[in-house]
Amino acid sequence: MRDIKPVWALANDMNCSAGQLLASAASRRLVTQTARTGSIGVMMAHSNYGAALEKQGVEITLIYSGSHKVDGNPYSHLPDDVRETLQSRMDATRRMFAQKVSAYTGLSVQAVLDTEAAVYSGQEAIDAGLADELVNSTDAITVMRDALDARKSRLSGGRMTKETQSTTVSATASQADVTDVVPATEGENASAAQPDVNAQITAAVAAENSRIMGSSTVRRLTDAKNRHACWQNPPV
Repeated sequence: MRDIKPVWALANDMNCSAGQLLASAASRRLVTQTARTGSIGVMMAHSNYGAALEKQGVEITLIYSGSHKVDGNPYSHLPDDVRETLQSRMDATRRMFAQKVSAYTGLSVQAVLDTEAAVYSGQEAIDAGLADELVNSTDAITVMRDALDARKSRLSGGRMTKETQSTTVSATASQADVTDVVPATEGENASAAQPDVNAQITAAVAAENSRIMGSSTVRRLTDAKNRHACWQNPPV
C-alpha cells in the first residue's frame, strides 16, 4: 500500500507489539516524547489450577484420544516436552515477527531480534530505528500535511516542466502551420468564436439551483395540501 500512496503512522500513547508491526509498514513513522513503542516479541501463559481445585474437593478427569490432545491443559503440571514444543513455537513466531519488521523498516532481522522485545519511549524508538521523527501530538497532522504538500509540489513541478516543454514545442509547430495556411484575421475570428466556458458553468449552476429549489417548493406545497386534507377529513 505505501508504494501506491503515502501511509503515515503516529505513536501517540502506546504502539507496542502488533501495533509496532502495523506502524513498521508505514511510509513514515512519527512518535511523541512519551509514547511507548517496540515490544517485538511473543508470549503465552500456562495456568495450572489442579492444586487449587483439589483443595476445594474438585477432581478433573480428562478423557481423550491422541497423546497430544490435552497438551497444555490447565488442570495438571506442564510436562517438559510440552513446554519445549510451545517454546519452539514462540521462537518461530517471534522470528516471523522480526522478519516482517525488518522488511518494512530496513533494519536487519538480527537487529530486530537484538531488541529482545524491549519497549522504547520517544527518542529511544528513533535511535532503535523503529520511528522516524519526534513530534508533538497536536502538531502531527500539520507535519504530515506539510510534508505531503511539499511532495505534491515537487511531483507537480516535475510534470509541469515536462508538460510545458512539450506544449511549447507543439504550440510552436502548430503556430507555424497556421501562419502558413490561415490568415491572421481568421485566427482572430476563431478565437473570438470560442465559447465562454465560465459563463456556461455559471448558467448550468443557476439552472440546477433553480431546479432543486423548484422541486423543494413543489414538495412543500404537496405536503401542505395533504395535511389540509387530513385536517378536513380525519381518519375514523
